[in-house]
Amino acid sequence: GGGGILWRNGVAVEYTYFGWSELSLDIIKVAHGDCRGQTAFEFLTLFVVAATFSDVLSSTGALIRGDNLGSLNVANGLSSTTPAMNAIAREIAWRRIIYKWRYKISHLSAEWNDEADALSRLEAEPRRAFPKSALSGASFVQAPLQDEWLWRTRLDL
Repeated sequence: GGGGILWRNGVAVEYTYFGWSELSLDIIKVAHGDCRGQTAFEFLTLFVVAATFSDVLSSTGALIRGDNLGSLNVANGLSSTTPAMNAIAREIAWRRIIYKWRYKISHLSAEWNDEADALSRLEAEPRRAFPKSALSGASFVQAPLQDEWLWRTRLDL
């Protein structure tokens, strides 16, 4: 699964986590547990978390931080050599135009990405506990469904 946190002035204010839908897995052509799709999973996480906090990207903009350089590079240029990454990039590009998403991309060392990594494992089997104190005061926000409404630029749905 995936997860992300909205921080304001160094304080976690909202967070989300989610599992992958069959539709998303079909679109990016990656199966659960297939390590060859790690960068696609990371980019899918970036997309779903961005969609979760779409209002922030449309109003004030945001700094998106992650630990996977491949997904961050594609998010910056919105182009890739793989169909999976391009499918996600199309969705982000569409939202940058339609919803006026504004963001900057920054790399965050994996050692500093503990909370988001822990959130992404909440949907794993076996389930792992999440230290509640890590996000004390932050509110859970449900991620959007990974359905046709999320995957709007798909022509062959």
